[in-house]
Amino acid sequence: MALAQPPISDEAARLLRAGLAPTTRASYQTGVNAFHNYCDDKQIPYAQRLPALENVLINFVGHLAPRYAPGTLRAYLTAIRSWHIDMGYGDPLDGCLLLQRCMRGAKRLYSQPRRAREPFTMDLLRRIWPLKTGSPWDDVLFRAALCLGFFGFLRLGEMAIATSSTTFDPAKHACLGDLRLINSGQTIAFTIKVSKTDPFRQGSVVHIGATNTPICPVATILNYRNIRTKLDARDCAPLLCHLDGRPLDKVWFISAMQLRLRQLGIDATGYTGHSLRIGAATTAAAAGVPDWLIKTMGRWRSDCYQTYIKTPIHKVAAVSAALASSTVGPTSPTYIVDD
Repeated sequence: MALAQPPISDEAARLLRAGLAPTTRASYQTGVNAFHNYCDDKQIPYAQRLPALENVLINFVGHLAPRYAPGTLRAYLTAIRSWHIDMGYGDPLDGCLLLQRCMRGAKRLYSQPRRAREPFTMDLLRRIWPLKTGSPWDDVLFRAALCLGFFGFLRLGEMAIATSSTTFDPAKHACLGDLRLINSGQTIAFTIKVSKTDPFRQGSVVHIGATNTPICPVATILNYRNIRTKLDARDCAPLLCHLDGRPLDKVWFISAMQLRLRQLGIDATGYTGHSLRIGAATTAAAAGVPDWLIKTMGRWRSDCYQTYIKTPIHKVAAVSAALASSTVGPTSPTYIVDD
């Protein structure tokens, strides 16, 4: 006879709750709700939901697959797994080979082409720079955010809040105190307290150097900061904000960027908050910056950044000429490629 488990203490329960970020837990709840709604509709008893039987999960996937992207289905299954762990059960996905094949089928049948995210390169930055579309304050704010994001290889969420309704939190959002001037005023050090790849808040510092060109990120950001501190000089105040004190949010920045692109006659559909990071990597590669340094600047732990770099078509096309003019001899290296 198995012994009864002792109750979980309040402190242990607090640690369990902290094991998932609040945003992750809220996202998972959407998947769990979808699972319960399906089970309720099909009159599946609770005993077959927790722990979930493999056939129940397979039918759940089959029910949603025609209407939901495969990535959403994976997220929902991950949410169901997390719910089982919260309830003290094992992983319901472990060893479910039929479910794995079902998910593979969903990917084969219902995958859609991924929307291309266009790189915001230095060429675009130069063209957009002289445009003025808002109040003088908002134009200065936009240029400062543009320089910080592009030259710092930042994710937009590392310098802006999500939406205008998001509550500003000095513990995780960009503050005035996170910006320092070092190296005899030639370098800006920007501290990122929280990022996508830093869930435990160890923090990282991004360094941006002066360029001594008409578009100098150090001069631009310092010019904004000098104006900003007249409004509120506290270290805990939002680094990037509007004249009324509202913190910069992603929606506003993307809208401001796309508005300027349209003024240049450019289709702005593919330009998102991530375009700055993609564009910085692309521009750096075109400028001959070594791969390892691009990886360091973008704080990539893997080589996934290489998928962001948009190789110019003329360079790709030139490969054909290189192939046609090359000679492969018996001593040439042989590359083994898996089919």
